[in-house]
Amino acid sequence: MVEALAGVTLDPVYLKSESSLACTLGKQSSSTYRGSVDSDYWVFKAVKQAWSTVFSGENITEDSHFFELGGDSLQLMRIIGQIEQSTELRLTIKSCFENPRLSDQVTLLEMAILDLTDENELLALME
Repeated sequence: MVEALAGVTLDPVYLKSESSLACTLGKQSSSTYRGSVDSDYWVFKAVKQAWSTVFSGENITEDSHFFELGGDSLQLMRIIGQIEQSTELRLTIKSCFENPRLSDQVTLLEMAILDLTDENELLALME
């Protein structure tokens, strides 16, 4: 188990389909992940799209805060569902409440991908 953020482990994130995630990951450059939120990274784009759909009309950035935007549990369920549909990773409600910033949720997903993907498998897919 890897600690993604202070006091947060990767228990909240579940992989739905390892093989299709690995295929998606294999299309990414190994230099894409920089350990911080990168607006060109596919995980960030997927999370931002989910937030933008739910909070239409709001300017969504990496610093957007779920509760400051007036988010409620139904909106959170829609965000989680959209993120799962586009990334095949699932955040729990608890992890989202504990990490209400968009950038924190992206970091949880990125750390889960790194933790769940065998480095040798990734290198083989990138060749």
